[in-house]
Amino acid sequence: MVAALCYALGFVTAIFVLYTEDRDRYIRFNAYQSLYATGSLFLLNIIGGYILAKLISAQIVDLLSIAIWLLIIGICVVGFVNSYQGKIIELPIVGKIAERKTSGI
Repeated sequence: MVAALCYALGFVTAIFVLYTEDRDRYIRFNAYQSLYATGSLFLLNIIGGYILAKLISAQIVDLLSIAIWLLIIGICVVGFVNSYQGKIIELPIVGKIAERKTSGI
């Protein structure tokens, strides 16, 4: 259940879980994966939106922002469901990073 909570509010709950859980490799893997995936997309949305707003149309920036938020929500739902069922799903790029981060435990 704790691994599933890592995805409940994205990087916010992942940070909380990382500070409270220090032994269970499965939980920490899901926390790192949620943190890296949702956190990087959130930063991309904020920073990219600010930069692109200066260069291109506001409507295009809004559409990109909506697409990124839908991706974040999709990652949270898929991660929540799979980790609640005890399955390990490794997301592209961030899954390998999370695996390396937890391999030392």
